[in-house]
Amino acid sequence: MLKAVFFDFGNTLIEYDPVNIVKSFGVYGEDADLLVDRIFTRKIFDRLDAGTLEQQDFINEVMATVPERLHTIAKNICDTSHEHLPVISGMPELLEKLKKDGFELYVLSNINKHF
Repeated sequence: MLKAVFFDFGNTLIEYDPVNIVKSFGVYGEDADLLVDRIFTRKIFDRLDAGTLEQQDFINEVMATVPERLHTIAKNICDTSHEHLPVISGMPELLEKLKKDGFELYVLSNINKHF
């Protein structure tokens, strides 16, 4: 008998799409492409997710790679992108039903501690 259900966080409970995250800040075109590339590049972001890079060091590394005119928006994205992650449709209702039915619910993810 199943007693627990485990969920991944990104693209299971929430929609994780760096392009849409950047667009949610009102940035489009070449600036959006640049910010997606520089903020969500695996080289830097993977270290943040792994816990080997602190949030401020992550921001500093990103700032070193973007033009000064984008520093304010880049920092804002780095600091608050977790607030721009839409919940996958139907997941809140499913979680409530599973909880009501007595299942223990868990989230397993490699998402960084800033989230």
